Amino acid sequence: MPTVKHPDTIHVWGCFSSKGVGSLTILPKNTAMNKEWYQNTLQQQLLPTIQQQFGEEQCIFQHDGAPRHKAKVITKWLGDQNVEILGPWPGNSPDLNPIENLWSILKRRVDKQKPTNSDKLQEVIMKEWVAISQDLAQKLIESMPSRIAEVLKKKGQHCKY
Repeated sequence: MPTVKHPDTIHVWGCFSSKGVGSLTILPKNTAMNKEWYQNTLQQQLLPTIQQQFGEEQCIFQHDGAPRHKAKVITKWLGDQNVEILGPWPGNSPDLNPIENLWSILKRRVDKQKPTNSDKLQEVIMKEWVAISQDLAQKLIESMPSRIAEVLKKKGQHCKY
């Protein structure tokens, strides 16, 4: 039986809120995930999702502590766009971003379908992304107060999230 020694790696960027999943984009192969790419993705993907899901209503954006996310140019750009950022997070805090849970759910759903090549994988990822219910997204967002309380209770040490 043939095996794949070096399977294709696909990088995606997506966002969601309690109102459901937002934009999802698959990066072209060999795209550098740097601050320039990140800012372009925020412009092309995040801002339209915020507009669609929230209109003029205020929302809070959460991303993690990746260097490209914390870059001064990104922080300034988000401020210029009036996007409020959740944080700051302590340097060694557990990853409390509920999108990590969503990525895990998406990965399990995609793996069940056993895509056989890169094109099929991308197709399945997109199909499964839009199939994520608002109820699931809302539950993940509503878990934030518990996540933060747990970290405070554990004084930043390891916790269940």
